[in-house]
Amino acid sequence: MYINRHNLQSLMLPLGVTGVFWWVVFGVSWPVSLLDAPPVAPVETLSAGFYVLIKRAMLWVPLGFVYGFVGKGETLKRWMLTGSATFIVVAPWFEASLGITDYLEAFYALIGVWGGLWISERSMVSGLNSILGTEKVSEVNEQPSNRRLWFRLPFTLILLAGVVWALWSFPRWQLLLGVGLFGYFILLLRFRHAWLFVIPALLPAFSLAPWTGRYFLDELDLLLLTTCAAALYHGMHPQSRSITPKVLTILFWGYGLLCMASLFIGLLPIADLGLNNFDNYLSPFNSWYVGKGFFWGFLFLALMRLTVPQGYPVAERLFISGLSVGLVLVSFIGLRERWQFADLLDFSIPYRITASFSTMHTGGAHLDTYLILLFPFIAYWVMRRNHPLVMAAGIGLSLLTMYLVVATVTRTTYVVLLVELMLLALFWVRRLSLAGNRRISGILVALLVAAVASALLYVGAESRFFQHRLKTVEGDVSVRLQHWSQTVGLMGDLWANQILGMGFGQFPRAYRERRYTDPMQGNYRFDQSPDPHLILPAGESRYLAQKVPVSDGQSYRLELDARSAYPKAKLTVPLCEKHLLNSYRCHWPTLAIPEDHEGWYRWSITIDSGEIGEGNWLTRRPVELYLFNSGDSGVVSVDNVSLRNADGIELLNNGGFSRGGDFWFFKTHEHLPWHVKNLWVSLFFEQGWLGVIIFSLLMITLLIYLSGPAWYGRHPVAAALMTAVVGFLLNGMFTSSFDAPRMTLLFFAVIGFGLYQVSNRESRQGTNPKGLFNLAR
Repeated sequence: MYINRHNLQSLMLPLGVTGVFWWVVFGVSWPVSLLDAPPVAPVETLSAGFYVLIKRAMLWVPLGFVYGFVGKGETLKRWMLTGSATFIVVAPWFEASLGITDYLEAFYALIGVWGGLWISERSMVSGLNSILGTEKVSEVNEQPSNRRLWFRLPFTLILLAGVVWALWSFPRWQLLLGVGLFGYFILLLRFRHAWLFVIPALLPAFSLAPWTGRYFLDELDLLLLTTCAAALYHGMHPQSRSITPKVLTILFWGYGLLCMASLFIGLLPIADLGLNNFDNYLSPFNSWYVGKGFFWGFLFLALMRLTVPQGYPVAERLFISGLSVGLVLVSFIGLRERWQFADLLDFSIPYRITASFSTMHTGGAHLDTYLILLFPFIAYWVMRRNHPLVMAAGIGLSLLTMYLVVATVTRTTYVVLLVELMLLALFWVRRLSLAGNRRISGILVALLVAAVASALLYVGAESRFFQHRLKTVEGDVSVRLQHWSQTVGLMGDLWANQILGMGFGQFPRAYRERRYTDPMQGNYRFDQSPDPHLILPAGESRYLAQKVPVSDGQSYRLELDARSAYPKAKLTVPLCEKHLLNSYRCHWPTLAIPEDHEGWYRWSITIDSGEIGEGNWLTRRPVELYLFNSGDSGVVSVDNVSLRNADGIELLNNGGFSRGGDFWFFKTHEHLPWHVKNLWVSLFFEQGWLGVIIFSLLMITLLIYLSGPAWYGRHPVAAALMTAVVGFLLNGMFTSSFDAPRMTLLFFAVIGFGLYQVSNRESRQGTNPKGLFNLAR
């Protein structure tokens, strides 16, 4: 490894990252030290020292061998050198107790890694590399552009420092998340487009909010910030090109600027920071929660435009594979939920799955939206590949999607899915008619999927639960129409509200503040005077829950402090088996606070879990402890909540609420106070007439642009994207999917991928056939 100007520049990022890493390791009081290791005995002789060197260095040889095997030896050398150097520099500032043997560990690591690299370079690795095709990686994973690297690097480090800061205060699994994100960043340094797989794969299932209580700044945000840091380090790809025609580009920019305005309309004036601002949809900062979905969505479009080279063949495999992995994860969680709480095939049981979508804790149809956006691209994958294994996997994923749709028992989703099936069939028949060869295998596969899908939909539609929901359609439509009318009425007559809207995320607060005729919805807040505690006003059921490791046949001690100035105040603390909304087996202890008691009342009971929490790791239902005010009126204050097992081990975290809502996750069965339940009315409320007009023009222009390649251009991805967008808009008639940031991100992600693929096709074949559908660039 020669030291020259290029190598010095390539050492900048490893120096910054490893320096920050060691600073955090030594500066943060971790529950378990990252450097715990068996003590090293003093070295008394030269032979003993040589033995220690060999023993310690051997631990690092496999790492060097693996990196040499895949042709990444130079990268490992840079990171090991800089990591050892920053360890030696940073450690003395924090750890005065470190001895010479601790610093020798860095020396042992370097020798072991270099030994592993030496072995790999002198083995059959070069021949294996040629077989595996790893020499082709450099074609798309070239070194970062040296142009303005000195300018980009500080911003990269700032983003990484932001990730570290967020991890520092994260409620759970800081070390595990930190290691995972660090590994992901290293992966992106070598394979800069790995985010095309990782983001769609983790977007639906990487949700820790029910365990952490964090959703304003969550684990997906940290993943995306890490992606941004790596993209900044690499810079713009020299072979990137525009993926949209000029008309669409202008509309995207216009709608992006309007989204920025909607974010600030909702945020301003900036409220004082406190415990109640970042875990409550009634907070003004809910504008950030809703708006970040648009921010990440437009960022995905920018990454597709600026960092993916024209004609990159791996982009399709990465993105579609990521979507498929995400669907498999969601399917596993959904099937397990259905198995635990209902029955895999008996759809007459009144249970609707939510799978991994914790954003459905206030209702909504986010799982349905996910499936509607995903299904056309799974069909696209099957149409693009002729390999039997790929087709079999695609058929399996399609049937899983159908099963999940049936398990959601959502009436609108049934109709929308049938529309998508008809559109896909239309485009598929058109493609066969234009193709020179008509493959009988493709026809048979399509007929098989259609037959099994129809059977699944029929079984679900004929179940007693779905039939019961069909009978309530007329009443539900009436309720929705009234709800939409009332939503528009919340905006008032101010012309600015009509033109620009009320801002992102303001509907729950406006609904609560201005709807005086309905029963008051339950709420919660945290008070810090004189000590932190929870305040639970009476109202429609709103539960504050925390997952607890409770097993069957055990005895637990529940204790808490409660007070209330209202007579007949009640506090209910259920212990239930529950995935998200529906409970199964429960204990329902209720505390009636004595009227003559002043100050805090200490309540303590023993709970026998009985059958709650029985089963193995696969069949055991999750168990949660809830807090809610079950009285007709009044306010109950709660503090020092404790749940201990027979050994006296505490099972609850943040029972004193000193960290606000960390570890606690609220849920409610009242959905209308939290969602507009219509995409267009929601756009009007948040972004006014300007938002409705620009978004409508954007969607109409996008569909017109896609219609040419889909119908005349024999391009299946255009047909898949057009079908997905049509399905999303139809589903929006009875749901507001932009309430969930992950769904907003997925919507713009599939648009970005589809436009990238269509633009590549056009660059190879010229402009769209049939001038009626052409849009000038």
